[in-house]
Amino acid sequence: MIKTELLELIANGENSGIEFKRDDIRPEQLAKEIVAMANFQGGIVLLGVEDDGTISGLTRPNAEEWVMNVIRDKIHPLILPFYQEIKTDENVFVAIITFPQGISKPYVLRDKGEEKIFIRVGSTSQLATREQQMRLFEVGGINALAHRDWTRFLEIEVGIYSDRMEFISPGTLQNSMTIEKMVLGQRSPRNPIIMEVLRDYGYVDSRGMGVRTKIIPLMRKFNHSEPVFKLTEDYLKTTLYRKVPA
Repeated sequence: MIKTELLELIANGENSGIEFKRDDIRPEQLAKEIVAMANFQGGIVLLGVEDDGTISGLTRPNAEEWVMNVIRDKIHPLILPFYQEIKTDENVFVAIITFPQGISKPYVLRDKGEEKIFIRVGSTSQLATREQQMRLFEVGGINALAHRDWTRFLEIEVGIYSDRMEFISPGTLQNSMTIEKMVLGQRSPRNPIIMEVLRDYGYVDSRGMGVRTKIIPLMRKFNHSEPVFKLTEDYLKTTLYRKVPA
């Protein structure tokens, strides 16, 4: 994102996918907004912007480290955002925290020994009702059911580094799928019978094109870079590099 795009977002105001926050908010306040958006369709939090759109800027030292620590300590399951800072004026910076719709719903805010589920309602984040919570559990369960490798009992590994994020998924690609085919958008579901049942009942569209339609476009849009995929006989590693400052 560049400065003109940021200013346009601010000018359009808050909505279901955009939230303005001061830099001096408490950790649980930031986590609440991210949880609500991840349980909806993803979104962007602009840190250093007042509710009325006034740019107050970042004042917290090591803002990026603070944001990542909040997400690690307050949100479950783990969410991995894109983080960027843009200079809007002399010594004035705004942090842009971007994250897609969650694939492991429901996401919860962990605070003071409690777990709370929030959802996005218009431009506000509200506690989910019992019915809404049940729907989120259903969505998360369907995604795990459709995509997991039922022959393995290993966990997916996630690594966060200063210049990149790495995801290591145990097992090779299913069927005759290759990295080249995956990038081109070819489909080869790991569990075709399960996918057919879920599709027939209207739970999924069975496209299986997340790499081509989500990961690659989002990396190009926000980080101006390409994801890197490495395949071995034991795992698939996906590396998302942080945008290099101009």
